[in-house]
Amino acid sequence: MNNKLYITIRILIWIIPVFIFLILANQYFSLDGHFHLKYNFEKQNGFISRFYSPDNYEIVQGEDYYIKIFNTPTAFNLKTPVKFEKAKVKIKFRSKDLGFFHFGTIINRAKTEFELQKIEYENKNEWITSEIEIDLENSFYDPKDKYGFVFIFKDGELEITEIEFDLYRDNICKTLSKKLR
Repeated sequence: MNNKLYITIRILIWIIPVFIFLILANQYFSLDGHFHLKYNFEKQNGFISRFYSPDNYEIVQGEDYYIKIFNTPTAFNLKTPVKFEKAKVKIKFRSKDLGFFHFGTIINRAKTEFELQKIEYENKNEWITSEIEIDLENSFYDPKDKYGFVFIFKDGELEITEIEFDLYRDNICKTLSKKLR
């Protein structure tokens, strides 16, 4: 009886650290192929940089905490531990401006080429949530570079209260099986 208890304790001592390691590895390396981020501008996010060009935006604190973009283009970096193939981006914003803006990624950093999508909206001056799907296959990404993916807002004056990213790639099992073939 004492021997069974000893074996059970030894197994648990080995299994618990392995389990914790797998949870942490999945959070950092996205072993399951999905990575979720939410940024609401109240506090700095380790994966999403501050917006470029402080002259183009201001952080507004009040009843709603948001960033007000008044000169575009305005960009930010999304630093991820691995490259992803596609992204679903939800942007909660309001605007009194044109009725559209462009959002997308840089595909060639040296030539500053962008792949932008036009987001149109009707309800001016009310908080709207817009969802955009972006193909990241051609987007600029360098894991050793401090920039990661570079996203950009262009055209229009916006107030943004939240950006949410769902990033997708093949999970680690699919990736390994493709490489072993």
